[in-house]
Amino acid sequence: TLDREPGSADLDMAVLSPLAIVEETIEAFRERYAEAKIEIDTAGLAKGNWRGRGDAGRLAQVFANLFENTLRYTDRGGRLRIAARADGQRFFLQFDDTAPAPPPSALPRLFERFFRAEPSRSRELGGSGLGLAICKTLIEAHGGRIAAAQSKLGGLSIRIELPLERSV
Repeated sequence: TLDREPGSADLDMAVLSPLAIVEETIEAFRERYAEAKIEIDTAGLAKGNWRGRGDAGRLAQVFANLFENTLRYTDRGGRLRIAARADGQRFFLQFDDTAPAPPPSALPRLFERFFRAEPSRSRELGGSGLGLAICKTLIEAHGGRIAAAQSKLGGLSIRIELPLERSV
């Protein structure tokens, strides 16, 4: 229907490793980050054989969108720090990048369709204002949550929480 969020197509759910999808996304972006002189810091990626139900393609789309945003909006010479952990029931993923950051007043609206935090985050840089709205739709369709905050690194922090399969 026309009132559906972009990206809200039916999910092809299967048991998967969200951490493996994150790691594949890192590899897919490594060369472009090197060219942009933006470091990918993976020291916070705890190792674990965590399994959840999800659509691997849609989760890869979410992670790729977050990588694209950092690439597009982080100053040259910056850094993206990715951390992952789990508590047995939930998988937690955090993306923190360096400056610049959206203004604090924009944080509550970052996941709205077509919202741009500042004029510099415009179509001229390739953004449509749909990326984070699609991420929110897809993460919520997986039974998860996504939130934005100021990063301690000076840029944006995106936190994702996804349910894991219960151990039998």
